[in-house]
Amino acid sequence: MKKVILVITVAAAITARAQDQDAVQAQIKAGYAADEAAAAQQEAAAARKEARAAREAAEALLAEREEQRVREMQAAQIAEAQRQVLEQEQAQAALVAAQARAAAERKEKSEYAIAHPSAELQAQMNAQKQFELNQRSMAQRRPTETLELDSKTGDWVVRKLPMPPPESTKGEPQSPATTTPAKAVRLTKADVDKVAEGMSMEQVDSILGPPTYLDNKDFPVMRKTIYVYEQGKDTVKIVFKDFKVTESQLTLSK
Repeated sequence: MKKVILVITVAAAITARAQDQDAVQAQIKAGYAADEAAAAQQEAAAARKEARAAREAAEALLAEREEQRVREMQAAQIAEAQRQVLEQEQAQAALVAAQARAAAERKEKSEYAIAHPSAELQAQMNAQKQFELNQRSMAQRRPTETLELDSKTGDWVVRKLPMPPPESTKGEPQSPATTTPAKAVRLTKADVDKVAEGMSMEQVDSILGPPTYLDNKDFPVMRKTIYVYEQGKDTVKIVFKDFKVTESQLTLSK
């Protein structure tokens, strides 16, 4: 009986000891689990921290990229504005240069035209000069005549000037002014023969006097002028080319 009780007691003690060991093992496992949970919590906290840092870094990178984009946009706007200003300055400079070239060309053409007049302009200038010379020459030699342009025929003709009234003595009534034509010069073959080829208009004037009229309708093209002298049925034509005698034609009445 005692043996049975001893065996039961030993068995109970062994069972209790085993239970104690199991409890210790359970506590150890619970400690491991708590440590693992704490480690897991730490890892989770570290992961959240890393995630927050990554998010902040990403936000900072986005902000930096946005600032870079804004800076690039501003730089592009400034470059475009500078380009437009440069194009405007170049266009203005080109316009000023073109205007300067045009003005220089006009000045050069004007100076060239003055220095090298066209045949028509030169003819007009020469005709005007010759007309003025003839006017002065006739005024000096024959003050009773003048050279005028006939509005009907378009030719230059010699017009008689009225003679001034004679001076009356003191106390005597003055007679009305009368028009006395200038005495015509008799055209003779001898005078015409004195006209030689190559003579100037002034030399012809000194021999035959001023012409009755000028025929210069061919002057602009042929540079030719004809002195026409008429006296009754007598006619003399002196042909000038470039203001020099080239030929003379005489028709005298018998």
